[in-house]
Amino acid sequence: MSLDTSNTPISPDPGSALVPSAPQIDLVLKPESRIFGNGADQAMGTEQYRLLQGRLLHLQSRMNLKRLLVTSACRAEGKTHVSANLALTMARETDRRILLVDADIRKPDVHNVYGIPNQYGLTDVLRNGHETWKAIRKVRGTNLHVLTAGSNVSQPLTTSGILTLKMLLDQMHSAFDLVIIDSPPILVAADTPLLAKLADGALLVVGASGTPRDMVVKAKDMLENLPIVGAVLNRVTPETVRYADLYGSAYGKPEPTGPAAQQARQRVPVRILS
Repeated sequence: MSLDTSNTPISPDPGSALVPSAPQIDLVLKPESRIFGNGADQAMGTEQYRLLQGRLLHLQSRMNLKRLLVTSACRAEGKTHVSANLALTMARETDRRILLVDADIRKPDVHNVYGIPNQYGLTDVLRNGHETWKAIRKVRGTNLHVLTAGSNVSQPLTTSGILTLKMLLDQMHSAFDLVIIDSPPILVAADTPLLAKLADGALLVVGASGTPRDMVVKAKDMLENLPIVGAVLNRVTPETVRYADLYGSAYGKPEPTGPAAQQARQRVPVRILS
């Protein structure tokens, strides 16, 4: 079924009321979540997200960038993990109020990465048109708020659903300093170009080992007039990260070795392409 909200009004609750009213939750992070900043052996990954954070903050000082669309050309390029790490890094290390929205409603994964419930989320809000604050969760001890995808929907968002989402985001404009929208891959989902129209800029995640160049170019072209503020090269090989390993060692961290370290390297977004 498709998510059609043409007859569903959005509640008139002021966006500023969402932040203090949001229920608080704790993240339940597992090693496979690939969330950085939770262990001494993850210094390199943490540093890369700090670098990405710094560039985004610099861009915010130069342009209107309150809604950031994170997408990729194809599936399995790691866009959700980039979204989740970036949102948590910014919420932990700055005074910015961050909202992460899982808009990949057919294959949602933000709730799995963070280890949080997904019983009531974006799709439920769009259907019901009220009690938006009940769907938003605040991560305890941070400025991070999360709107999970909600009830499973097998079809993309309709045009009316996108318009309702726009009303929701407009409603929350003053409540958050940055809204990060985790969207479906742009080459495989009809709703991503529509979601792009709601954003001020896009961050393109590129899988280093499995995405042909022509598909990346096509994804860029499909974003049309939306500014691409940068790209993240994800899932790199150990050879690609060797220089970054040595860089980290210069700051007093011994260069990691062994199978676990090699596996971790393959998951780190080592290069941020601007």
